[in-house]
Amino acid sequence: VTADFRRATEPAFDIDGWLAGFSPGAWTRIQLYRDGDRLPLGATFVNLSTGQFRVVDVPRGSYTLRVAQYRADPPKWFAAEAQVVVSAEPIRNLLVELSAGVDIPVSVSYEAGAQSSGLFQLMLQPQHTRSNARHLLIGKAPKPRGLPEGAPEAASEPSQATAFTDVIPDQYRLAVQPMGNGGDYVAAAKLGDRDVLHGEFPITGGAELELHVTIRCDSASVEGKVTFRGEPAAGAIVYLVPATGAVGGLKLAPCDSEGSYRIQDVAPGDYRIQAWSGPPSAADILSSSGEKLTLQPGEHRTQSMEAAPGGGQWKQGGGLLE
Repeated sequence: VTADFRRATEPAFDIDGWLAGFSPGAWTRIQLYRDGDRLPLGATFVNLSTGQFRVVDVPRGSYTLRVAQYRADPPKWFAAEAQVVVSAEPIRNLLVELSAGVDIPVSVSYEAGAQSSGLFQLMLQPQHTRSNARHLLIGKAPKPRGLPEGAPEAASEPSQATAFTDVIPDQYRLAVQPMGNGGDYVAAAKLGDRDVLHGEFPITGGAELELHVTIRCDSASVEGKVTFRGEPAAGAIVYLVPATGAVGGLKLAPCDSEGSYRIQDVAPGDYRIQAWSGPPSAADILSSSGEKLTLQPGEHRTQSMEAAPGGGQWKQGGGLLE
């Protein structure tokens, strides 16, 4: 294929400056992100002896400069963010001050019959510095079954962790994973006054906010029968996808030999439901296909449907290929 085109060039500029609070010799990374982007751009350099840095060949635009430094003795993360606008000239002597990661205390309230006997894993997922995810268990682990009389039950002790520690500045998502809670779900999560259960949110250096989590025990369920070309769709998979498209809240269930399925412990809200007779592709799952339904607290919905043929394929050893 041959394509002829003409694209006008435009000037690019350098950004240079200094890192304040810099620890010489420590691992340091500088990245520049155009507003809204996930991937950094521009070549970045830092002098590990002096803390002087440079970013070269930056086009006009609005950016976030992110710096992360890890100090091994004692183990501690430091980070900083600076908003920069590149317009008609280089940016010189920009001072970026590193600060320690923040600790975010976590409190929990229980409503609608929920008890602290359930266990949840919370994860703060940074969108740029992905290696800096933070994990926390809240509640109590279920008591193990079948223990001999007198055996210790350490697994049922409540989690001692009450805070996310050393959280560095970034855009975050909060992921919630129930661990055998039997109907409990996280109904709300607020960082200060901000809803952080749905969508991204920023955490900045020096933030002093508490994460409050509300757990309820009035989850919904969906069951029904699935057919494919007029026959029971044995082995089909039913996907229940949040209307927001958040894959972390996706639930699925296989159909038995009669085409019956059941999905339990569903948080109330808006969803799409769709069944596939074969493995669906990622595009299938994230498309707008399927029926819409709104589940109320404690609702038990019957929803039957016709399965669609899957558009994906399984790779050797398991897992889905697009």
